[in-house]
Amino acid sequence: MTMNYSYIENEIYGYMRKNKVFCYLIWRVLSNSKDANFYMFKIRNYLTDLTVKDDFSSVIKTVTNGFFDKKFIFAPKSHEGRYVESIEYINFVVARLNAFQYSDYVTDIYSMLDYLRNDVIKKTCHYKYFDWLKPSDIKMCKWAYNYLVKSKALTKTEYQDSEELYLYIVTGFYLWQSPQDEKDKRYKKLLLARNERKHRTTTKSKGSVRPKKTPKDIQLSAEARTKLTELALNYGVPASEWLNSFIIDEYEKMK
Repeated sequence: MTMNYSYIENEIYGYMRKNKVFCYLIWRVLSNSKDANFYMFKIRNYLTDLTVKDDFSSVIKTVTNGFFDKKFIFAPKSHEGRYVESIEYINFVVARLNAFQYSDYVTDIYSMLDYLRNDVIKKTCHYKYFDWLKPSDIKMCKWAYNYLVKSKALTKTEYQDSEELYLYIVTGFYLWQSPQDEKDKRYKKLLLARNERKHRTTTKSKGSVRPKKTPKDIQLSAEARTKLTELALNYGVPASEWLNSFIIDEYEKMK
């Protein structure tokens, strides 16, 4: 397989420079042997490479010298730090692999980086996960983080500020190795919980103020009740909670 490495480097490194989420994702994959092995295996399947190969992490241990080689701590505290550290690590690993004549793994690395960039762009445009979450909103970031940790979609981590927490949430959900339909369901539940939280916060801030007129009872047709039940089951929440969240969402769109 012939690959233009310089072109890939320019494309990947340029995107890492301008996109903090993608840069954080690459940094996480490179610093976690489990994620690196998973995506290396995934790209080989994607390229229908049926060659039996050792795990990427095992090969890295083979070609590096624990005493003389540079130590990569993977603990930068800024976007620039993660960008520089990731590129230095990629260049270091590529040089060591070439020195030990593991050129096929070099191809795998660049293929993985290219795949991740294209996949992230595609899924970001299609699913628009967390487009409502802002790095500057530390309260909402903490709430989303705690919710996803509790629901087992994320693992606990340490973070220095709201931006890093935001990046961890977005990339962590992407790296969560579950089927797409499971991700969609979990994300829908997250949105419902967020809307319910917003409703409680709004109600609390208004105190005892109540609208002058409220319908005592909402009459639904049998067909509407059946469809409401099916919608609630699909989202995995009570029917009243789903209806409440739907009304809040539609009202927000109207404003």
